[in-house]
Amino acid sequence: MRSLSFCLQLVSISLILLTCHRTKSTPNAEPLHIPLRIAAPHLTRRENTNDFLDFETWATQAGSKLNSRYGGQTDTDTNPSEIKHSLHPRQVANVRLTNAFSDAIYTAPITIGTPPQSFNMIMDTGSGDLWIADSSCNIDQGCPASARKFDPLKSTTYVNQSKAFNVQYGSGKAQGILAKESVSVGGLTVLSQLLGICDSVENILRPGLDISGIMGLAWSGIASSPSTPAWESLFLQDALSEPVISFALSRLNRSHTQTTAPGGTMTIGGTNKRHYEGGIDYVPLAKNQSYWLIPLESITVGGKAVEIGTPNIAIDTGTSLIGGPDEDLRTIFSVVPGAALMQDGSFKGRMYIPFFELHPPLSVLPSSHQPSLERKRYHPD
Repeated sequence: MRSLSFCLQLVSISLILLTCHRTKSTPNAEPLHIPLRIAAPHLTRRENTNDFLDFETWATQAGSKLNSRYGGQTDTDTNPSEIKHSLHPRQVANVRLTNAFSDAIYTAPITIGTPPQSFNMIMDTGSGDLWIADSSCNIDQGCPASARKFDPLKSTTYVNQSKAFNVQYGSGKAQGILAKESVSVGGLTVLSQLLGICDSVENILRPGLDISGIMGLAWSGIASSPSTPAWESLFLQDALSEPVISFALSRLNRSHTQTTAPGGTMTIGGTNKRHYEGGIDYVPLAKNQSYWLIPLESITVGGKAVEIGTPNIAIDTGTSLIGGPDEDLRTIFSVVPGAALMQDGSFKGRMYIPFFELHPPLSVLPSSHQPSLERKRYHPD
């Protein structure tokens, strides 16, 4: 198995478009627009500081998370027959997302239970599970006081499944029980959604941040629970005008000292034309329904093509690093002045890119269009 290496910077992408192609009747529905905010990371992210140790900790843990995430997958079972057609008349809802600590993660509000209890959740296209911190989870069990917790006793639609729930995220994990509940995102509702109610959380929820769990937006093939992800349930119940989830992600202004900021918009069931110009080039998904995988046709750096074959690449809103096999990253960054793969120490397996104002643009070509990443998109300022 080839080892993974990581470039120490997230890609801040103006528009990420995820679309599935299952045959389904298409009602005259409007897409759901959910404004995002960027929040502090669930695996320790450096603040707006030059502290080397803080950055070293973040880079090491984030790299471990990425390596663990793409090292394997778990088979699960789904039961679409349990999906209820619970949607009210179609609507467009805008929900603000949160950005903090340099674009590490993006969160959005959802509600769980009846009457609804509100929470801010990490929107993660790189995982398939939905889980929430339980009211019994305290700071010693990994749930800080700043995180709102779900109270099953206050919901009339809560159904305990009497089965254990356990999900691993590299250096973090969450444990609890499985339950079925009513879950709503921006006014779109799924009844009897299977989710984890967690009384133990490790290295995910951060003190001082109002984040209560993770909403996995990948396919059920990588979920730890036998669940149909909520977004897929919405599609199967004919709630969406198109089988599309799109993200317009903003970048935090590093000159500011705020810990949270508007993070963009997540649109369920279509795209938001305010966030792009021209047309959209659709690329077929890889046949394996696990991560959101698309084929990579070519990469150019400074206008020069780099030969690394035609692998698949994953679109992951929950990962703040660019990662790949070490030999491929060596090839890609061989034309970047001073770039080198670290061979030892805590940064082993990470790509070092020295700070220069003039670095060649990195262009990723999944299709006939060629989006380009400026230096600041792949270099840790």
